[in-house]
Amino acid sequence: TQSGTGGDLLHIEDKLRDDSEFVLWFVDNLCAIDLAKMRKIFKEKKSSACIATRTKRKEETGFAVVENEIIKEFREKPTMKLQLSECLGIYILGKDVIKRIKAKAKQKEINLSFDILQQLSKEGKISAYDIEDKEWIDAESPMIVERNEKTVKKIIKQMGF
Repeated sequence: TQSGTGGDLLHIEDKLRDDSEFVLWFVDNLCAIDLAKMRKIFKEKKSSACIATRTKRKEETGFAVVENEIIKEFREKPTMKLQLSECLGIYILGKDVIKRIKAKAKQKEINLSFDILQQLSKEGKISAYDIEDKEWIDAESPMIVERNEKTVKKIIKQMGF
């Protein structure tokens, strides 16, 4: 509808009815996430939103340890510790997020991250659920899915399909 990632959520408001929260899962994110654990954090922290995150990532390329322009060691597709937690496109959102989006409804496009979640983070109302060692794939193209076929099948099996 060209109303942005936040504005589009207004189209589902009537389907939420009495639910106090809902899951928003962008379709290109593949992970066998434990939604019950994620929801527990959401509730315990009295969050308006809980976002799946990770603090380490398995790289798709090899790396080299270089000293004085000499390669001392190769590290093939290592798992790297991230300086910042990476957000993975899987959310539990409270109905108050919808209210905040409605308050900005006059905007042409409402970006969920920048227009809504940024302010909530400054208010301390967003919790994080670290997926720890669970594998995650940004399945943005058939090529990525094909290249990671074994991992995709593993994640799908972990999801119970």
